[in-house]
Amino acid sequence: MAADVIGTLRHERMAFVRLLGPWLAIYGLAPLSLPLVMDDDLSRLDALWVLVGAIVWLLILPLAGVIWSRFLLKDLALGAVPNAARALWSWVWRIGLTLSIVSHIEKAEPYLARLLSVLGEAASPTAKVLLEIVGGLMLLVWLTFALVLPARAIGDREMTMSKSIVEITSFRFRFMGGALLLALPSALMGLAYGLAETPGMTTFAGAGSMSAFSILQFLTFIAVATLLAETYRKILVARP
Repeated sequence: MAADVIGTLRHERMAFVRLLGPWLAIYGLAPLSLPLVMDDDLSRLDALWVLVGAIVWLLILPLAGVIWSRFLLKDLALGAVPNAARALWSWVWRIGLTLSIVSHIEKAEPYLARLLSVLGEAASPTAKVLLEIVGGLMLLVWLTFALVLPARAIGDREMTMSKSIVEITSFRFRFMGGALLLALPSALMGLAYGLAETPGMTTFAGAGSMSAFSILQFLTFIAVATLLAETYRKILVARP
């Protein structure tokens, strides 16, 4: 399935540039502004604008996912397509809830490191790696419930998370294998970024590394959104 996704993205590359190019530029380049705005003389108003900017920045990924899913599935739209705000909210709360649950795994690092203390100095890095793997596996499993995302993008309210896991059963392992291959580069870079002693975000070196990671993260997110959209299409086509 990863090959199908790459083929779709290659075939629709001009649409990608037209629809998502500006959002990719904003999402990828925004971290470069941190050294300029995060200084010791930051006023309360400036801090408020930075906070608003950060919220907008976080909304770019789900917004791009909605835009791209609508484009890929425009021929399957069921009646009136919901407005962008409603579709965006359906993505935001599901993704946000999932990521908040997965992020709590990191709190177990000190306890796991203690259990791995027999490994000496390698205990803490090993614990971090193991927890990253567990979090990644949880996200992979969650993706089998996530066909609701492309469905909501085009107005299909019959698809639910429980129906998603049932519908995807016939090719679950191909789907999860494709998702793993698509997400692997971003996951490895994120793990290396977390383990390495990277410069602070308020330095241009740190902001530059964050910018590079953000670009890869955006591309990975769209690749996975494409996988979900194409899988959703196959399910609809296969229905009697």
